[in-house]
Amino acid sequence: MAHTPVPRSSSKATVILVLGIAALVLCGAYGVGLVCAIVALAMAPGARREIAGSRGSLSGTGMIQAGVICSWVAIGLTIVAAAVVVVALLVSKNPPMMGT
Repeated sequence: MAHTPVPRSSSKATVILVLGIAALVLCGAYGVGLVCAIVALAMAPGARREIAGSRGSLSGTGMIQAGVICSWVAIGLTIVAAAVVVVALLVSKNPPMMGT
């Protein structure tokens, strides 16, 4: 009976997942989350190629996908938060004329 080795997780996939989660947690921290998200998205294609080229000795495509999804959600939340801040600043500089 032949023993098939269990594929180990790609370290790049783990880093992408950690960066994606960090991007979500830090998405309101003055752009730190945005930097984490961009780095995770930039690393994802290389990690996918590494796993595909490993002929089954590496795993981690699910971690890459989760990291990419977390990164895109963090980018979306950062954009929404920035838009809210811009609108709040515009409204505060020109308060509506009430009762005059």
